[in-house]
Parts: sequence; structure tokens; C-alpha cells
Amino acid sequence: MKRKEFIKRSALTGFAFTLLGNRIPGDEGCKPTPDETEGPFPTHKPAALVAQNIISDRSGTPLIINISIHNINDQCAGLKGAIVDIWHCDSKGEYSEYGGKDEHGNHGEPGGRRMPPPNMPPPNMPHPNDSFPGKDGHHMPPRMGGGSMQAADHQKEHFLRGRQTTNANGEVSFHSIYPGWYISRAPHIHVHIYDAKGKSLLVTQIAFPEEISRDVYSQGVYAAHGLPDTTNANDNVFYDSIANELATLTGNVKDGFVLTHSIYIKG
Repeated sequence: MKRKEFIKRSALTGFAFTLLGNRIPGDEGCKPTPDETEGPFPTHKPAALVAQNIISDRSGTPLIINISIHNINDQCAGLKGAIVDIWHCDSKGEYSEYGGKDEHGNHGEPGGRRMPPPNMPPPNMPHPNDSFPGKDGHHMPPRMGGGSMQAADHQKEHFLRGRQTTNANGEVSFHSIYPGWYISRAPHIHVHIYDAKGKSLLVTQIAFPEEISRDVYSQGVYAAHGLPDTTNANDNVFYDSIANELATLTGNVKDGFVLTHSIYIKG
């Protein structure tokens, strides 16, 4: 199925998404979505990247991202007018707006400014350079710096980043590709939510079903990069919150996927 046909069919899915209003798959609870780290690659100027299609020149399995924002302070009704920023890596695990080396040989941005440090574990957990137990007794791998030493220079590019404002039902939709992965992190999407006035309400992340990721990463532009080195259970973000951050996906590798996910905040 060609990308245009996939997007057309996915538009019908988006229509059904709207008809469901405040009820989408996984919307049986009304518990706050965990607040997570913004990560080492936040968007520099998100207000300049208002877009529904955030693919740019990246290649990969098509992914429609449908996110609904619910206000816990209003009986979990959809939050109209919320600003939603998302960003994620490409099929190689690389992010736009970062990478390369400056004139001093530092990885990061021009002028000697180094890229942010990798994600840190919760305060009650050991330093990320250590191997430490995660959920169910599994050991999380030692941190290798994540993507903070990204060699590829994408500082002047803005792929796989975008901003949308929620509709009357609290919904936004993006056209993207299935994210790749990088060392010591499970596949994920970053999300930052603001109220209509620009006040930050929540920074969180969205996880992916591992069986679907395995299928995606075994083919196409993903195959050369292989399978992730970190599972959701061993990920330093998702290990204690995967039940509230795991997305629902429908579709297939050939035609693409539609992601639906509910996020609960105190608006």
C-alpha cells in the first residue's frame, strides 16, 4: 500500500477516533500519566514547528500518532486547546537538531556547548553507570551515554518533531514513521503538553509493544540497525510505569500502523 493510500485510510481511523470522543482503547482508567524526563534531545523552538506531518525526509514504516489529552480535574474529559509537542528518533536512532562535532571536537552544538546528559534514573535508583535491578529482578544495562554522543550532524534539520493543538475532544494527530532506537533505551516518543497559555502541564514518554517493534526492526531501513538492546521492563523510564505509558497499535509492517494513546493530566 502506498503512503498516500495509507494516510487516506488512516484519516478514516482518525474520524472514528473523533467519534469515540473521550473513549478510546485503554481509556478505562483516570490515573495521572507519569511525569518523565525530557531526555537529551528536546526541541529547541517547538513553536516554530507547528505541523501534522513531521516525516520530512526520513524513511520508515508509516505511523499515524493519535493522542488524546484528558483532564483529571474535569472528570477526565478531553482537554480542548492543549498544546502538544512530540519528538522521536529516526530509523537509525538519530535525532534532528543535534549531533556532529563543533570546532573544539565536542559532540553537540556549535560554540562548544555540549549536548545534555543522558536520561537519569529515578532518585531512589543507583547511578546510571552501574548495572542495577529493575522490575521483576531484571538488571538494567549500564548507561552508555544514550544518544548524547550522536555522531551524525543533524543540527540544521528538524525531522520527526512537531506541535499540534487539541480539538474539542482533546485529540491531536501526527503523520510520522515508526521510531528507531538507541543504546540503553527502549523505543519511545517524547511528549510535552502545555495549556492554552503555554504553561507546562506534563512531560512524558510513550512506549511501544515489543512484538510489533521486533517485526518492524527486522525489515526495510530498520534492519541494518537491528533489534533494541533494552526492553521496556529494563528501560530506566518505563521499568516502573509501562502499564500507563504503553501505546495501542493497529496495522502491519507492510501498510503501516496507527498508534492511539491517552494521557491524563491535571489541567
